[in-house]
Amino acid sequence: SGVFGLELDFATRDEQWLADAELVDAAVGFDRLIAWASARQSAVLAEFARRGGDGSIRPVTAAVPAREWAADEIAMALTVSPGSARVRLAVAARLDGALRRTREVLEAGRICPSRARLIADRVALLPDAVATVVQDRVLPKAPGQTWAQLDAALRRAITAIDPEGAAERHRAATKERRVDVFAQDDGMATLWARMTAPDAAASFEWLTRLARGMGADDRTLDQRRADLLAAALTGKLVIRDPAADPVMAAPVTPG
Repeated sequence: SGVFGLELDFATRDEQWLADAELVDAAVGFDRLIAWASARQSAVLAEFARRGGDGSIRPVTAAVPAREWAADEIAMALTVSPGSARVRLAVAARLDGALRRTREVLEAGRICPSRARLIADRVALLPDAVATVVQDRVLPKAPGQTWAQLDAALRRAITAIDPEGAAERHRAATKERRVDVFAQDDGMATLWARMTAPDAAASFEWLTRLARGMGADDRTLDQRRADLLAAALTGKLVIRDPAADPVMAAPVTPG
């Protein structure tokens, strides 16, 4: 609460006099304070989205806020893009409804804002009833899990609770496979690909096996993988099947 914030501020006013354990406790305390503030902000954003421009109250039944210009008003107030403001309001509305328990755990300081956002993101496309069941399954262990562990738990829960929906979403996601490139600093760029998980895993494994087969040199394994990928995609890398090449397939007689 705000009172806890005042107590924490007073207790850490002279950091140099605190013992190591007290500094760690203070770091945990500030983390919980951030979570509390995030939950309270989410609550007021949800309330703001519920209201009409004249101050009247209108119920919100979907994840998208009802107030027509809410995103633009919040974007100006928080100095964020309208897109970011829309996402904040949508998450706030879900945390005020189907994911209310997630917001309560966040307000208690038991999970951080990034974990609460992770839960909201993973169930964003699920109906409220299904989203609530997924939330209830993962929340008990969430405070003791890392972000990656919670992410894995959410994926397992969604697949177990809504297998038909998961299969349908996979089919829809497969249609979005593509390759893109993003410019970076220092003359570098990122080549990005969206594909099915089996194809991605097999591609990475293939690159890794080729890179290790090159033997040790002055490049790291990551660098060899990147060089091999560039060579393969630009036509510089040619892989021959020994069984189809009479020269390579011919037995070597010891001299």
